[in-house]
Amino acid sequence: LKTAVQERYPGLSPRLKLRIFLAAPTLFDLSQEETVLMAEALLPHLSSMEPAELTRCIVGCARRQLVHEPFLQPVFQALREQREKMSPVDVISCIHAVHVMNFWTPKFRRSLGFMLMEHVKAWRIPAARLRDVLPALHALGYWPRLTGSLQRAVWRIAPEDLKYQVPPPPKKPLDGPQDDAEAQRTGWRRFGLQKIRPGMLRRISREAREAKEAPFLSRKHGLKDLTSNPWEGKRKRKEEERFVESLRQEAAEEAAEEAQAPPPTAVESFIRMARRL
Repeated sequence: LKTAVQERYPGLSPRLKLRIFLAAPTLFDLSQEETVLMAEALLPHLSSMEPAELTRCIVGCARRQLVHEPFLQPVFQALREQREKMSPVDVISCIHAVHVMNFWTPKFRRSLGFMLMEHVKAWRIPAARLRDVLPALHALGYWPRLTGSLQRAVWRIAPEDLKYQVPPPPKKPLDGPQDDAEAQRTGWRRFGLQKIRPGMLRRISREAREAKEAPFLSRKHGLKDLTSNPWEGKRKRKEEERFVESLRQEAAEEAAEEAQAPPPTAVESFIRMARRL
């Protein structure tokens, strides 16, 4: 079977060649030279491969510890040309593979770093996935480029064997300066509600009692004191509206009666005047 595969390998399709290249070295226990021949047979098809297939080429070389520069450099170049199409899985797999082989080119390293930061900023790579390649991130120089919060999230779930020789993340910054002098020097301002000054609540409460509405504890933030009835002002406005509406209805009824009835007598005029009062 091994001999038959090696004889028919050059005439197979690119995808089938790639599958055999990934499985044959382990399945048939190929030597390093035989694996190199299979890898070189893939070189004419690199330009037509997708980023996922090129990533599998690099992963296959890492599994066999095949550091063959005449094959890896064209793969790196082809993957750099399609770096915008690389998925988060492709980026993480390439980072792990080149770290295992301890071989990469400076341009390919920069392209991987660019795509890694793009996916990280878009929240496409979870902290658990970055934890698995923590030594590789440090070796390729990507670890300091991550944000402090993401570094701390990865560090919390990483085991001790992955933390070896990796610098710890920066500590979480304090809530603010320790004293007023430092706050004034740095221009830092703490968020909070308006401070209560002597007499402020009494003045506002007196105005609120006159208006029969709930007192404002902070007019800037729209906070009211709920100890008083907050619906008193609304109830008063509704009563006034009902009173005005009743006056309009009475005026309309009187106008209709005057249009249909004969001129009122003196007694009727006196009764109507008394009702108005």
